[in-house]
Amino acid sequence: MGYRVEGCTIDDAAGLGRNNASAYWKQPYWRMLWPQDMDREFIIEQVQKRIGPAVLLRDRDHLRQEKAVDEDTGDIIGYARWNLSEALVKSHEGEVLWADRQVPGVDDDLRKELEEEMDASWWEPRSDTGELDVKIEEARERLHAQEKHIGEALPGDGAW
Repeated sequence: MGYRVEGCTIDDAAGLGRNNASAYWKQPYWRMLWPQDMDREFIIEQVQKRIGPAVLLRDRDHLRQEKAVDEDTGDIIGYARWNLSEALVKSHEGEVLWADRQVPGVDDDLRKELEEEMDASWWEPRSDTGELDVKIEEARERLHAQEKHIGEALPGDGAW
């Protein structure tokens, strides 16, 4: 079994939703977000409805996204996303860097359709995880502070 790595498009939403939700379902911290009686397939369907506008089309200027595809089946078997600092988005000449991993935009009609589907989806993660949420948010803030510090130390044109 071989695989290839390529950029993502909006057409990948269903495959990415299945891949990502299935992978996270095995993680206790993610599984805890949902009511105990929640069905895995139902969550996958909701992620599939949300992933287009909420992930693939969000902040296209800074995000670069890739998928790993099984060469035999064509199934998505992996996913990665990078949030680039401002210094890494464009070269001094204004060229978009890593443009082949920037999800292509969509027309306004399709964006509206996708957002309506997302808004109609069920998305009610548990809100009673209190102390766990606080610790996760604190860790997220520490990581974001480190990212900003790292981004400031990068070469000026970001072409590396």
